[in-house]
Amino acid sequence: MNMNKIIYILLSCICLFAASCEIEEEYICTTKLIFKNESQHKVEINVDSESILENKSWSCTMMSNEHYSRLIDNGSIWWVMGNGCVVTFDDEIAVDHRNTNIEHNLCDESSYTIKKSGRHDTVITYTYIFTDEDYERAVAANAESGK
Repeated sequence: MNMNKIIYILLSCICLFAASCEIEEEYICTTKLIFKNESQHKVEINVDSESILENKSWSCTMMSNEHYSRLIDNGSIWWVMGNGCVVTFDDEIAVDHRNTNIEHNLCDESSYTIKKSGRHDTVITYTYIFTDEDYERAVAANAESGK
């Protein structure tokens, strides 16, 4: 084989490789949001009406040992949570989780257990677990605010 053919073949391979690198693959990211109520109290979550993703209010209610889950295609948890939310325990103790310094806050990513699965069709699962400590924090927050 002469040198020109070898160079031609090498250049062709390099061009083919470079062209294949430019192919864009579409990745799908689904966010799964799970709330688990492991407290002894009824928990209601009300999300503000300006939720970026859905542009509407949403809420869920969980009795003790129940859970609620929600899937969001090509979105993140913060799109779903919108401008924040209010958590109410037993229909009477309410705490606004928007712009507050309360520990274990629904609007704080560090309050969730995060699990990522898949390579191209990625599912990111955010799990938030309500405990009796969350209820006690809500009672304390209401006492501080005079409610």
